[in-house]
Amino acid sequence: MIVRRLTFVVICYFALCPAISAQGAAHTSLRIGVITIGRANVPPGAASVERGIRLGAAESKQTAALFGDDVELYEAEGAGSTALIAAEQLLSVRRVHVLIGVSPADADLLSGFAESHHVLFINAASRSQALRAACRRYTFHVEATDAMYENAAAATHHSPVTNNANSSGLRAGSQPDSVTLWGSTLQRFGASQINDRYRDKYRLGMDGSAWAGWAAVKIASEAALRARSTSPAKLVTYLESLATQFDGHKGWPLTFRIADHQLRQPMYTDTLLDAGGYRLTDVPELRDDSSLAASTDSDMRTPSKILDSLIASPGARPCKWSGK
Repeated sequence: MIVRRLTFVVICYFALCPAISAQGAAHTSLRIGVITIGRANVPPGAASVERGIRLGAAESKQTAALFGDDVELYEAEGAGSTALIAAEQLLSVRRVHVLIGVSPADADLLSGFAESHHVLFINAASRSQALRAACRRYTFHVEATDAMYENAAAATHHSPVTNNANSSGLRAGSQPDSVTLWGSTLQRFGASQINDRYRDKYRLGMDGSAWAGWAAVKIASEAALRARSTSPAKLVTYLESLATQFDGHKGWPLTFRIADHQLRQPMYTDTLLDAGGYRLTDVPELRDDSSLAASTDSDMRTPSKILDSLIASPGARPCKWSGK
């Protein structure tokens, strides 16, 4: 476990060092506020998001310390109308730069709060297309939409399942062709290491909700490190940049779509095998790495354009961001 953690820190250092050192030595201290929903009757998805957030915060704090920076995580309980009270507390007392909620039911309220107070809100729980259609400049979406899950399922049903080196064997108790953001048996692109770290910490397998929480913190903290700022307005500008990419251990660069601030990302399906058991498969076909090497900005095979095929939602209109 010690070796795994050391390897994680070293990899993060060399991945981020060139981008950060070129922008000066100013130090940052990013404060992230999380609205939890208490200890009683916590839905499994919300509990997973919380665990992912805490793992992400611990790892981001390690990485930030390499540059003399810091990442602080503050939590406040609240659900429904009390979620706004919790957000107010985090903003006024802790002076957070970023808000993350663990419940999809509170996402719209927190998104509106973040917009009116000009702090960043990262949606790690809600699949609502209406939340994206609200076009709030300070909100970015790591969780996928219902349409993305449906598109991924449709892509799987319309194409044969082939052997996949990113798949990792059988997963008991899964539903046939169920779509997820992540799987606890993924191995490639550093996936096995994050799955191991999560399992070591919680004695549980990392699911899609946990990955979303982890990724939300990773994205916010890396944006602050690279932009050399904790200003929410500057973080928004950085996240909107066409040059901004993140590594989510999925093998493809993760970027936010300017039209609605939705994270472009591969998704996975648990596919029922004829011999019994399940295989985790990525959707759409993302296994031909040579197509990436040969692609250009105008090429229909660029990662962003391929992943946009999952985001497509009938009737959805691009946001008209003020000042853009």
